[in-house]
Amino acid sequence: MAYYSNSSSVVSKPFAFDEAYIPDRLVGREHEIEKLRTCTEPVRRNLAPLNCWLYGPSGSGKTSVVQSVLNEAQSQFGLRWAY
Repeated sequence: MAYYSNSSSVVSKPFAFDEAYIPDRLVGREHEIEKLRTCTEPVRRNLAPLNCWLYGPSGSGKTSVVQSVLNEAQSQFGLRWAY
C-alpha cells in the first residue's frame, strides 16, 4: 500500500537543518544562558565585559548558547558582535 501526502515536503522546517540556525529556546541550557548573561551585563552599561570560559564536549551547545545570548543582547541593547 502506497503512502500519499498532500504536503509538499516531509520536513516542515527545513531551515532548522541550516548550520547557522539557532532555535528560539535552547532546552536544557537555561542555567548556562543565565551565567553568560551575567558576563555580558557590564557591556549593557558601557563597561568592560567579564571574561568567561565555556567548556564541554563537542556538540554540547557551547556555540549555540553564546550566539543565542549575543543575538538577544544585539536585539535588546544594540550590542554588535561577529562570529
